[in-house]
Amino acid sequence: MTGQKRFVWLAALIALLATAGCGDGDAAPQGALNSDKTGPIEQDTTPITLQLYAYNALTDEEFAAFFSDPVKKKYPHITMELVKSGQGLTP
Repeated sequence: MTGQKRFVWLAALIALLATAGCGDGDAAPQGALNSDKTGPIEQDTTPITLQLYAYNALTDEEFAAFFSDPVKKKYPHITMELVKSGQGLTP
């Protein structure tokens, strides 16, 4: 075999091996992975308070609009507090 033919075969083999890992093969669908469990998973709803330290000029309205309200809507048991920067408040 000439050097060029050997290179072509080697390149084709490498390309074949590289793309072989991309296939799903006999992989189970995602829904089938958890099918052996019965019932919904219970979530811990223990009340939690998260404190967000704001080093920049974040207003109370912005904090409520971007952080507190969306989190409260999705996770009612989580309360978020805004801690503004000031003397003795550096984390």
